[in-house]
Amino acid sequence: MEAIVGDIPTSEELADPDVVQREDGSWLLDGLLSIDELKEILDIRNLLPEAGVNYQTLGGFVVNQLGYISLVAEHFKWARLRFEVVSMDRNRVDKVLVVPMYTEKDQ
Repeated sequence: MEAIVGDIPTSEELADPDVVQREDGSWLLDGLLSIDELKEILDIRNLLPEAGVNYQTLGGFVVNQLGYISLVAEHFKWARLRFEVVSMDRNRVDKVLVVPMYTEKDQ
């Protein structure tokens, strides 16, 4: 199984995925972060679809949005946020950089 999906995380790794808010307002997030935690951190509770059959984690959301297993540096824009894959663990999205996209009206 690990040959297909990469290292399978332990229960301890699942319990505390990394969440780092950077000085520029962006977030470096672990791909194992749950959708519910992602909604709370980014304050997008009403925007992001509920976790379901297609995905339960940020990594799953990224793969679902791209439509395929991503590569490092691939990105997409969604709800005024830019999601960029910054690290992979074989076929698993390991780290994602989430950058708020501001318009002139926002500043």
